[in-house]
Order: sequence, then C-alpha cells, then structure tokens
Amino acid sequence: MFKKILLIYHSIINYFNLIWYILQFSFMVENDLKIVYISSNILNEVEEKITFDDKTFSKHRDRLHLQESGKGLYLIAFLNKFPVGHVFIRWEGAEDSYVKTHIKNCPNIEDLFVNPKFRSLGIGSKLIDKCIKLAKEKGFFQIGLGVEVTNIKAAGLYSRFNFEEANINPYKDIWFGEDKKGSKAGPFSSIVKYFILGFH
Repeated sequence: MFKKILLIYHSIINYFNLIWYILQFSFMVENDLKIVYISSNILNEVEEKITFDDKTFSKHRDRLHLQESGKGLYLIAFLNKFPVGHVFIRWEGAEDSYVKTHIKNCPNIEDLFVNPKFRSLGIGSKLIDKCIKLAKEKGFFQIGLGVEVTNIKAAGLYSRFNFEEANINPYKDIWFGEDKKGSKAGPFSSIVKYFILGFH
C-alpha cells in the first residue's frame, strides 16, 4: 500500500514539474523570442546550431543569397540569443511547376522548422504569424505552403490558422541539397498537398 501511495505521489510531482517546465519556457518564448532576417553576421551560427541534416547544409547560405536578391526572406527565431528555428517565404510562390500553373500571386512558406527541444512552445506559430504579416505588408491577398501528406501534425497546425487545402491534386515535390564539403545530395522527394490562406 505504501509503495502504491509513493508511486502516486511521485507521479503527481512529475506532472507538476512538467507543467512548471512548460510554463517557464512559454514565458521565455513570450519575452525572449526574437525573429530576425538571416544575415552574413549570423550565418555561421545558424549553420552550426540549426542544421539537422548535413545533406542540406547549404540551404541557409542559399536562402541568404535569395534574400539578398529580393526573392524572399529567411526568418530565424532566436530564443534567449540561441537560434532555435527558421522559415523561408518565397515571394514568387512555390518552385514546383505544377503549383505555379494553378496558383498565382501567392507567396510560398517553405521549410518551417523548430529544434525538437523547443517544440510545442508556440515558436512555429510565431514564425507563421510573421510570414502572414509580411505577405500582407507586401500587398498580397493570400499565402500558401505545401505539406507532406503523412505530416498530420503540421496539417493540424496550419488548419488552426485557417489554411485550406487548395483545389489541386497532391504532387511530388523534388529537391536537392549540398553538404558541408560542397558535394551534391539528392534528389529527395515527398508527396505533398498544397494549402492556402486568403486574407484581406
């Protein structure tokens, strides 16, 4: 009996410790989260801290160049001065030719990512919010993104922002990468559904 009571006691303590941990991080996100544009000053830190796939190491530098050419913005989320996430918004829309044919004047949100240690704290939502705000400021009336058909959690997140599935068929998204040594990697592919959020 005593062991059972002790087990229940520890379960309750662990539960409240978890709640306290989540509240602490939520407070930190509200007060210490900064979203900035990629720059040469922070590129090395971003490459070091939030590259979780060596085969696509070059993507941060590639997006810096795209940003410098005016084709998009690469947003980096810093939590307490530590890079924890990123997202790219491409002004010309999705690169896929099938999507381009059917969807016009729709900036594309790409590669939304948050370090697994910092997920479920609202960081991804804040990055999406920022993309929507930037698209509105540029005079667009919609914004879109592709979601891998098996990624139910991501689809749920976007539905909370009122993204709706576009009236086009799922398509095969294909991309390539480049590792730290400059060696080409890929092709990589996934089956994707396209979602759109309209606004005024």
